[in-house]
Amino acid sequence: MNPKDLVEEELKQIDWHQVEQYPVFKSCAHCDGLQAQQRCFEVTLTKWVMEELSKQQALVTDSIDDQMLVYFKITRRGEIFVDSLQQSETLEHQLPKLKQWLTQSIENLPEVYPAQKRGVPVQTTFKLPVQIISE
Repeated sequence: MNPKDLVEEELKQIDWHQVEQYPVFKSCAHCDGLQAQQRCFEVTLTKWVMEELSKQQALVTDSIDDQMLVYFKITRRGEIFVDSLQQSETLEHQLPKLKQWLTQSIENLPEVYPAQKRGVPVQTTFKLPVQIISE
């Protein structure tokens, strides 16, 4: 078998939907194991986003108790951005600046180290559920 065939065979066996190291913030670098890294990353990101969103002065006409999904993308250089939102029409109508606020909330995030596969930084996309409650 020639080297090119060996490489192609190896690439077929790699599960490209799973990473070996989850994206991490510096504060999560101490975590051992993929699940611990994932949990620390998600908790840190959720706290940061919720703190930033709570600073916004939103005027709503009706009370809100709704959940949305925020899809984040982290590049192989560790840049994070809001890829898309999955939200109800109510949220979209009541909070039209929500995506803008989410984008602003991650601009000042601490440095993110990208996910890795076989020691190589890779781009990842993940979703984060966010509960919006307003009275």
